[in-house]
Amino acid sequence: MGIIAGRVLGKDGRPIANASAMIGGGTVSYQDIAALTNDQGEFQLTNLQPGEYTLVVNTDEGVSHSRTVQVTDQTDSQVEIRV
Repeated sequence: MGIIAGRVLGKDGRPIANASAMIGGGTVSYQDIAALTNDQGEFQLTNLQPGEYTLVVNTDEGVSHSRTVQVTDQTDSQVEIRV
């Protein structure tokens, strides 16, 4: 199983806490998988089958960002998102 791990940062480079990071779609079947960022803006989505996913991040301020992420079962997929 694969992992998407990363950080959510503001345009000023500061971490954004309590942003939601979720799987919004992909080429493989998925269930509702989501996490909130911690005080350092970090999140982790686990138990993902290998494939391509759309990662969607939403902040408390209503800013949304999406990105395609490739997941393998051999390495963690690391992402940094600036909103």
